[in-house]
Amino acid sequence: MAEMPESMEMNQTNKSMMMVLLMVFSSFVAGYSPTTQAAQVVITDAVQIVDGGQVNDRMAAVASDSEGNIHVVWSRNTQHLFYSMLDPRAQTVIDATQISNPGAHRAWHPDIVVDDEGRVHIAWVDKSGQHSILYTLLDPAHDDQDGSSGEDSVISLVDDYTVSQR
Repeated sequence: MAEMPESMEMNQTNKSMMMVLLMVFSSFVAGYSPTTQAAQVVITDAVQIVDGGQVNDRMAAVASDSEGNIHVVWSRNTQHLFYSMLDPRAQTVIDATQISNPGAHRAWHPDIVVDDEGRVHIAWVDKSGQHSILYTLLDPAHDDQDGSSGEDSVISLVDDYTVSQR
């Protein structure tokens, strides 16, 4: 019987050692479980934010804050903007609240961002008359957050400020 050269024996030993190391490391990896922070929580079931009834709610934008609260802004009948806030369990804390001022509006394409202090920045286009880009700053902490609609005058820090107009 022919003997294996010493270099081939060493190769087989290296391969065996490598396989053992892979199995040991894979057992450590199997026990690893990634953690999730509040701002990364995913709601897996559909959540109805508002029951518009006969109105046409559209162009919704969504953001979350560092506490996991969900902030939503949308256009109702493409006329006015509405805002709602849900807690991390998707329970309504501020129900649908009109945040655009009364009068003739054509609110389009709202966008929303929540800063580190929990204030809500909203920008949108008003297509009535001369096209304008508007900005509103909300502080939901000024509301009692009891699940009812808020008051625009209470939660608005900056109210329908015209950023640009054509």
